[in-house]
Amino acid sequence: MGDLESTLFFAGYPTTDKTLLLDRRPYKNRTFKGKSDFAREPISVEAWDKIWKYLLDAEDEVLQIILSPWGGKFDEIAEDALPFPHRKGNLINLQYFLFWPDSPDEVNQKHLDWMRGFYDFMAPYVSSNPRATYFNVKDLDLGTNKLGNTTYSDATVWGKTYFQGNFERLARVKARVDPESYFWNEQSIPPFSA
Repeated sequence: MGDLESTLFFAGYPTTDKTLLLDRRPYKNRTFKGKSDFAREPISVEAWDKIWKYLLDAEDEVLQIILSPWGGKFDEIAEDALPFPHRKGNLINLQYFLFWPDSPDEVNQKHLDWMRGFYDFMAPYVSSNPRATYFNVKDLDLGTNKLGNTTYSDATVWGKTYFQGNFERLARVKARVDPESYFWNEQSIPPFSA
């Protein structure tokens, strides 16, 4: 599958009409929740049996799991060589996406609760201390900025999960180049202050 086809596929479009990418409106009216993990050890066949059972027992939930193999050349890159630390020692990047039609709040909450339960269920099979998360799958369950007024200490909740030991270094850079935190989002890096 080429780049255009995979872009259409992951956005939920039919993969036959590439002109759909020119239309900036969503193809489907839906909501989603994403989470991610890294596995530093192989996930056993027995564990996969439990995972598949968990997924098959879900009544209304259809979870998309993307398994990206890590290792190889990634293992040659030290955690502190680049801001993104999750290279050396990781075998798999797991990304979980749950999609559902736009719904009333109580229905949305049901789906969110299910996804959080699945994430908790996966804890024994993935990294821990800290549980590593892929920065490109934003997980607001980890915490959020308070309109740009979040302290470095508060932001470590998500910052160490995304960036591990590089988080302080990134916050120090932020303090030099954007001390007023003009550029921020729900989980941006705040300027470092002791």
